[in-house]
Amino acid sequence: MTHGFGSALGMFYKNFDDLRDQTRGRVIALDWLGMGHSSRPDFPSSSGPLTALDSAGVDYFLHALEAWRAENNIYKMNLLGHSWGGYLSTLYAARHPERVNHLFLVSPFGVPKLPENFVPDESPTNSWFLSFFKTVWRLQMHPQSVLKMMGPWGNNMMKSTVARRFGDKLHPEEAALVADYLFHSNALPLAGGESLHAFSHLVWSEEHRGVFARAPVSDLLAQTTVPTSLLFGDNDWMWNPQVKDLVEKNSKYLKLHIVEKAGHHVYLDNARDCNHIISSTLIGKQRQM
Repeated sequence: MTHGFGSALGMFYKNFDDLRDQTRGRVIALDWLGMGHSSRPDFPSSSGPLTALDSAGVDYFLHALEAWRAENNIYKMNLLGHSWGGYLSTLYAARHPERVNHLFLVSPFGVPKLPENFVPDESPTNSWFLSFFKTVWRLQMHPQSVLKMMGPWGNNMMKSTVARRFGDKLHPEEAALVADYLFHSNALPLAGGESLHAFSHLVWSEEHRGVFARAPVSDLLAQTTVPTSLLFGDNDWMWNPQVKDLVEKNSKYLKLHIVEKAGHHVYLDNARDCNHIISSTLIGKQRQM
């Protein structure tokens, strides 16, 4: 199981036990290189904006994942990636299809394409938050940079963010623990943080809004022969209609699941249904063997 940008493996705390018990298999999560509690080698500064899927920036993450797999003598695995982790897991499966039994992409980043010659709307906005976010983005900062700049107030900001994002889905004490975990994980040097701007760009227009990949993985998914399940929440800001079209084009290997009462953090917003989809898929594959 692999996490999203600025997150860490502990965020899957509502998935570990259920998936282990339901599948009767090993469940392993890891922190991406340069994030969470993994080591912090420098992200390749020469990688620049990602225009191809075989750059040094991609290798930074995929070489580490492949080395981890080999070191742990895992011949073949079921690989799950959330958000940023879904993007990187897709790239890994494309590079090493013989090592992936089934790919689970949970609200993955980087699937849709922007139209050719698309020009982002740079007009001013009335939203102070969006204006601030655009400014931070233009300065090539990332959320963790802002968190560190706030010093001791950063923890309070994280608590407020978690409480606002998850609301009554988490008990207050649980939300406080999640916020504390994320704050301390992100307070560490984030060597992989530079990948945010290398891999993505912010788009805000009437037709297209969000963070889009500079090198989308839609073509890889359209051609994949690795069985792949895509899970999105029914209120998921990462959802794009292109995903449905993509699944229809490669329906032999791609399957789409919409999880009710869930947003981008599908695995946490509705852990029960998310776990059920994953375990049912794996149990079904075991019965076919």
